[in-house]
Amino acid sequence: MKATYVQRGEYLDYVPENKVNAGDVVLFGALAAVSKLDIEAGKLGAVATTGVFDVVKDANAVARGAKVNWTGTEATASADNGETGDDKVEYAAIGVAVQAAEASDGTVRVLLNA
Repeated sequence: MKATYVQRGEYLDYVPENKVNAGDVVLFGALAAVSKLDIEAGKLGAVATTGVFDVVKDANAVARGAKVNWTGTEATASADNGETGDDKVEYAAIGVAVQAAEASDGTVRVLLNA
């Protein structure tokens, strides 16, 4: 036997070290998740790993179908902070924009982990 089915995977159990608020983006390496409810620190909760979410974004436009990354506070179509050397920060991919977002829009609609 090589694998045993455990669950569908739309939601994963999660016990955060710090409180997670509903709507927070949570990263597990290359896996992005969104908390649909508040989860207290040290308490079991669940985070969504699939689905389409409106995510707060930076001041730049995002094209439909563009890879969307997470800066730690907002979504962006940029792969990094534009710096070089020790100042460069690469952003984690969280999904794909399913709808274009103008620069003036406050959010971008993202299909997680696509």
